[in-house]
Amino acid sequence: MSLTTLYCFYDLQVSPPSYDFLTYIQLAELHRKRNNLANIFFVFVPGLEDGFRGDNYSKNISQCHIMMKNVVIPSCWLLPSCKGLAWLEHRDEANFFFEKANGYVFPRNYIPQTQIVADYTWPGIVAAYLRNETLTMLREPLGYSEMISSLFPDDGRKLITITIREAPYNTKRNTNCQAWLSFLKVLDSSKYKIVIIPDTNNLSNGVFEGFEYCRIASLDVSFRAAIYRKAYLNMFQDNGPAFVALFSHSPLLVIHQVYHADLGCTEDYFYRVAAIDPYEHHQYAMWQKNQCIVWQPDTSDVLREVFNRYVEEFPEKAVLSVEGHGFQSNYHKWLSCQVAFEYIKVKSSLQLEQEDIDTLKAIVSLMPDFVDPKYMLGMIASKRRAFNEAIQLFDNCLDLINGEFHTCSDPKSDFYKVFRQSKAEVLEKANRFDNALHEYIEISKRYPDDKQVFSKIASLKSKLNFL
Repeated sequence: MSLTTLYCFYDLQVSPPSYDFLTYIQLAELHRKRNNLANIFFVFVPGLEDGFRGDNYSKNISQCHIMMKNVVIPSCWLLPSCKGLAWLEHRDEANFFFEKANGYVFPRNYIPQTQIVADYTWPGIVAAYLRNETLTMLREPLGYSEMISSLFPDDGRKLITITIREAPYNTKRNTNCQAWLSFLKVLDSSKYKIVIIPDTNNLSNGVFEGFEYCRIASLDVSFRAAIYRKAYLNMFQDNGPAFVALFSHSPLLVIHQVYHADLGCTEDYFYRVAAIDPYEHHQYAMWQKNQCIVWQPDTSDVLREVFNRYVEEFPEKAVLSVEGHGFQSNYHKWLSCQVAFEYIKVKSSLQLEQEDIDTLKAIVSLMPDFVDPKYMLGMIASKRRAFNEAIQLFDNCLDLINGEFHTCSDPKSDFYKVFRQSKAEVLEKANRFDNALHEYIEISKRYPDDKQVFSKIASLKSKLNFL
């Protein structure tokens, strides 16, 4: 392994101070492993609005600072390969670290001041899953597990955490505390030890009278990771802290629903970002089977039903990682391939990397009738002067459009002309002028009024006559 450090720029002008940073950590770590680098150094670049991006989506400036200090910065140390970090005071200070990085930078193509890119959302995780890459387990620093054991010593009962959401924004997603309380009251206290982790927005929550609270976990993300990893089960209303349980390979149940006014819970988000369909009750393919979404409201009856089902399936906490959910249908596979393809299109538009090609090939393997990645691979092969490969791929595309096929493009697009013309251009680059002429003649039969096509035919005839 190289001794080189990967410098990871989390630019707060385009990235939020939120639990989404944990997804960024995983994407950065995947990039490090892919490039065989030794460790990671995180650089937090301040935004232009009091240090942040100023979109007013959910948090005010003081809440942003709290999230940075309590969640984002300490989360770096959950990653075993983290070497260090710097939270900069001025944006131009990023130049020093950029020069020090000597090209080993994440996100890809990030350049301070001039090319500000972000990469903290789920499509990158989907693309990595298609490439058969594995996520790294986040875990608390040394000493935290001992603190958890001293606070919650083993007494023969199974530890269950309940993480409450009581945010002042997107309030429809907040925990139905009375329903959860009703559910918890019927659990056998001789079998289960219940620990409530309140929202940092309401640490004084006292609804769950008679149950133990762990407020330190609300304020200390390392403590939160430690208790989630110790627990038999962690239960959530859809909430950022669930990422801590997810990426620490801890068992979890998450109540999830569609909310049209909440950008992170719309149908469009689930289809185009998360690569799942809530109405099909999809589970994330890369999640472990003891990490589940519950696509129902958090009523006491629903909570009781899903809990009993979980206990029946997982009577004991798994010692080793549980197998993943995988794709639950061809439609689920298609959503994932579509999300990964759109992600790769954006990432490769600035600079093509081998991981982009690997992702496209993985998509083609999973969905052979998905025409867009085949065409993109053909264009890449053409640029790399792998002419025979490009011609074969364009022929495959032409064969596909004669039957049923998948596409992200406008279905009314003139695929025949695009694919055949691309093939003709490759043949011409390969100096196979007679074959290229044949392709243009075939195109002209469908488009007898296309002057550019006839100009090409004339040009190629002239070349052949000269030869």
